Amino acid sequence: MRKLSLLLAIVLLVGMLFSLPVFAAPETLPANTLPMANTIFTVTNPNAQTASTSDAYYTITGYGTQGVKLTFYSLTTFGGYQQIKQNGIPVTWTIGASRLFAQRIPLLGGRNAIMVVAEKDGQVVQMNALQITKIVQSTTSRFLGFSLFR
Repeated sequence: MRKLSLLLAIVLLVGMLFSLPVFAAPETLPANTLPMANTIFTVTNPNAQTASTSDAYYTITGYGTQGVKLTFYSLTTFGGYQQIKQNGIPVTWTIGASRLFAQRIPLLGGRNAIMVVAEKDGQVVQMNALQITKIVQSTTSRFLGFSLFR
């Protein structure tokens, strides 16, 4: 079991090192963009469409068809989805031979509506909507300081 975990970690690390950013995806999507069901890729983390964390980043993981390019978008307060960027570079992942992906994305405080868009041969083939809530530290502290017996 331990060897399998180590092998999976190495495969993910190598995949992250060899993923190349591609700039063909649109910069924005309309706010009324709806998810498109398909079986090109599957998100395994979060294991449901919603998740919560107190961390500044969240790692979205899963598996899919080799050669599919995933682009990550976040719903803005201006009413549309904007490409998520880190250091000015769009956050994308091209699924490799391992068929696995793991993309770390930055979170804003509160609710983060994320749209993962899959492209194959230049065509959008699937979109998955996720909602990741970043719990502010004061909320976390309230739970940690709660006691039934005082």
